[in-house]
Amino acid sequence: MSGSRESHTALGSRLILIGLSLILIGFVITTIGTVNQIPGPPSTSTGIVIFIGPIPIVIGSGPQGPILIVAGLIIAALMILLTIIPLRLRRIPPRAEPASG
Repeated sequence: MSGSRESHTALGSRLILIGLSLILIGFVITTIGTVNQIPGPPSTSTGIVIFIGPIPIVIGSGPQGPILIVAGLIIAALMILLTIIPLRLRRIPPRAEPASG
C-alpha cells in the first residue's frame, strides 16, 4: 500500500511542478508581449466568460471582443469536458445487497 501512496505523491509533485512551470511560461510570454507592443493608438479588446452554476455569463468588448468570447466559450466547454470525462470513466463498484434475516 505504501508503494501506491509514494507513486501518488510523485504524481502530485510532478503536477505541481508542471502547473508552476505553466504559470511562469505565461508570465514570461505576457511580459514579452507587453514590451514588444507596436506603438500607435491603443486598441483593447476584452472577452470574459463567468459561470454561475450551470449558467454562463458572457461579456465582450472591443474590435476583437466576439472572437475572444467564442474562444472563452470553447475553453470553458473543454474544461467542463475534461472534468466530466474522468468522472464518467471511473468505475464504481456495485453496492452489496443487505443480508435479509
